Amino acid sequence: MGDIHDLMVNDARQSFFQLENLMSSLDTKAFGVVAIGAVIFSIYTYILNNLFKSDILYLPYLVLILSLLVMVCCIFPRNWKRGSSLKNIKEHGNMEFEDAADTMAMNYAKWEDKLYEIYKSKVALFEIGLGLMGVSILLEIIIIFGFLIPDP
Repeated sequence: MGDIHDLMVNDARQSFFQLENLMSSLDTKAFGVVAIGAVIFSIYTYILNNLFKSDILYLPYLVLILSLLVMVCCIFPRNWKRGSSLKNIKEHGNMEFEDAADTMAMNYAKWEDKLYEIYKSKVALFEIGLGLMGVSILLEIIIIFGFLIPDP
């Protein structure tokens, strides 16, 4: 009977840690996109201030700012509630093995559910921010080519 409980606890623990790694990976990607957005932001600022003087150029600029704000919101929260080893020892140290293993597996499953909800919201924000950044770049290209192509 102990092998089944070990399997349940190990599966729950592994699933939780995989999700935790996915969250860290998503945060790293969001940081990268924010860095790229900052470079694009500086390019837009240069174009806006030095090459072309037009109010329409503010549109992609503002969409990019919105994109960066959404990406920063995607990065947070950076922490989440996780169980305490000391608390587990105090609460489950005197239990029978099967009961303690059941409780620990349930705890990991609950933490994983909470973490998955955070992950889903972070992915949604990441996709929105990335989409807005794409729209911003597309608008900038369309507007600049509109300035560069002479009217017939």
